[in-house]
Amino acid sequence: MPYTGQPLKRYEDPQLVTGKGSFVDDIQLPEMLHAAVLRSPHAHARIRAIDVTAAHNMAGVVAVLTGADIAGVLGDVPTRAIVGGWEVDAVQPVEQPVLARDKVCYVGQPVAIVVAQNRYLARDAVALLQADYAPLPPVLDPLAALQAEAPPIHAAMGSNVGLRVAHEGGDLAAAFARSHRVVQQRYHVQRLAPTPI
Repeated sequence: MPYTGQPLKRYEDPQLVTGKGSFVDDIQLPEMLHAAVLRSPHAHARIRAIDVTAAHNMAGVVAVLTGADIAGVLGDVPTRAIVGGWEVDAVQPVEQPVLARDKVCYVGQPVAIVVAQNRYLARDAVALLQADYAPLPPVLDPLAALQAEAPPIHAAMGSNVGLRVAHEGGDLAAAFARSHRVVQQRYHVQRLAPTPI
């Protein structure tokens, strides 16, 4: 059956519109614990200290973890391998710790996790965490970030260039010379590929 131009019957709607759908948030298991995450409000900052005392002493809180607690125990989030047969000129995978240790590099970076007996206790305990930051200048313009004088967000890399790929083919100069009109424009494209669920 060709699908182009044909209405498709949706079978999931009755459950969803009648409130009978099942979602991850609906799952309840015996002795299940809930986690809440403290995230950085800064784009770039050093973490001076994180005081977890009040959250740790709260009734119903099972654990409070910071980057220091999991260092050497839990590795960094692995970088996705480059696939597709690309010829890559340079690649420097950025370390992505599960929890930031000494420095945060983006707004929303996870800094601490609270595990508690229910989601409400976990959220309340996260609100008790006291993180002390020393803000650093953020690098907001990607073209400025490429300049040699730009401070590297990840010092170990030495620059802000994580991947460099150049593709060439054909005689570009001759193609432009034969063209009736050449339009030159700079495009800003997000680094993601959105797909519907």
